[in-house]
Amino acid sequence: MLRKISFAILAFALGLFGVSHVGGLPEKIAVGGAVAWAQDSTPAYDAAQDDSGGEVIQSEPNKKSPPPHVAGPWCGSIDDNQLGPGTLSLDINQKGSKLNGTWTDDLGASGTLKGKVQGDAVIVTLKPRGSKCRFAVNGTLVSSDEITGTYSIFGCHQSDGGTFDITSPAC
Repeated sequence: MLRKISFAILAFALGLFGVSHVGGLPEKIAVGGAVAWAQDSTPAYDAAQDDSGGEVIQSEPNKKSPPPHVAGPWCGSIDDNQLGPGTLSLDINQKGSKLNGTWTDDLGASGTLKGKVQGDAVIVTLKPRGSKCRFAVNGTLVSSDEITGTYSIFGCHQSDGGTFDITSPAC
């Protein structure tokens, strides 16, 4: 019984202390009613500070730009750490930033691909037919028609990787 009374007194004291400090919050920050803070990631523009003398053109803020277009045929060189040089061909389908499609190389493998494009990064997983192995591909969109990067094998008892440089639509 003594524990219940002690707990009740402690809860009352904490509640009273907490309410008095929270209740004084609006006075300390000079606002009344509900409090909300927002932060804009773009700096405010003051036309009075424009020294260029030119016309000020304002764009719509926070519009998300579409991902780069990488759909279609791609082909080029591959340099495998174990098998040496070869050629790689991909046929990429794109829906928004998501990618899928098929691929083949002249080193003896072919299969399907899934991945995404974000900015200039092209991140894809290649799944070879008839194998548990997967290839993690990290590419960079160097230009609208060239992707370069590296790959490494995972998901099996092999260790391999290499580099590639592919272009489109030169296939």
